[in-house]
Amino acid sequence: MINLFNDSKDLFLYLIPTCPIVDGPVRSCIYDLNRCDYYFIPRSLSDFLKKNNRVNLKDVKDLILKNEQFLNLIGDMYEREYLDFIDFDTMSLFSDLQFTKNQLNLLEIVECLIEENKWSIIYEFIVESLENGARHIILFYKGDDVRFIEKFLSIICDFNVESIILFLNSNYSIEWIMDLENKYLKLCKIYCSSNANNCIIKSAFRGSNFAFITNNSFESLLPLNIDVNYFSVNIVSFTQAFNFNLYYKGRVYFDGEFIKNSIQSQNIGIRFKKDDLQNLINSELFNLLPNSKKNEIDPCKNCEHKYMCYDPRIPIKLNNILTYESDCKYNYYTNLWFEQEGFEPLSFHLLGNKFKS
Repeated sequence: MINLFNDSKDLFLYLIPTCPIVDGPVRSCIYDLNRCDYYFIPRSLSDFLKKNNRVNLKDVKDLILKNEQFLNLIGDMYEREYLDFIDFDTMSLFSDLQFTKNQLNLLEIVECLIEENKWSIIYEFIVESLENGARHIILFYKGDDVRFIEKFLSIICDFNVESIILFLNSNYSIEWIMDLENKYLKLCKIYCSSNANNCIIKSAFRGSNFAFITNNSFESLLPLNIDVNYFSVNIVSFTQAFNFNLYYKGRVYFDGEFIKNSIQSQNIGIRFKKDDLQNLINSELFNLLPNSKKNEIDPCKNCEHKYMCYDPRIPIKLNNILTYESDCKYNYYTNLWFEQEGFEPLSFHLLGNKFKS
């Protein structure tokens, strides 16, 4: 690394466009969009790199060499190909990332409440959803007719879908569920409510693709807050996050009568009309949630995770500010998660600063 600096008279510091740096108050995050990974650096280094991006290395090398932390981290970033030192002609060949918004919204995830007496309209909705881009289906079934379950699974599995998640709200045997899982390969996860032997079943089948639960509310089974396990770092989600809410973009819920953004949405929704789904999902009312992007939500707009975060919380407007009613499980001032020792909710930190001022 130091040898490179010694031969730096015609080289320029260059941040790789597909490894953008997103700042938080204390640390920044490098999004490695090609390798679907991320890497943290101090905010001070991010400020330095952004200020000196495309600057001749001879003008900044002394500042780097005098700061051991900067030198080590820049060396590591160079090895990881997050930045480079290149000549001017090579640098002119690269361009920055562009983030354009699609004019037409397409679906990706369909949530559907399955009822026997509404199957015909539900079938039409699923078919139309697939025609509008949906490839992942989440099914909620409150009945106990095993033949009907196998009927709708058989039909949906024949469609061009990539994955199906099934929520069942009744007692079923482990053997039947395992048979269901083996029979329908697109069925990637099954959640089944069972009050009997719940702890034993969970313990014995922890590695399986199904789980027994005791809570009878479907809404409570879906994520209620952010989870680092569902962070997504890639060129598609990063581009979408500039224009949309990652969790609600391309997601729709249908209860057999109305559509809305998710089963967690509190609003009644928009009445579904056959052959009109494309107009409905592109309507202004339906897109209030998908258009609530993180860089416009307070306090998310200050977070280094904002372009990788699938946050299921529903933003609201308070005093003309887009925010959340519940606290996030991450505090970007302390870089701690809620399960870590010393964690305090972000609202406590912001409230404390308000009293200090």
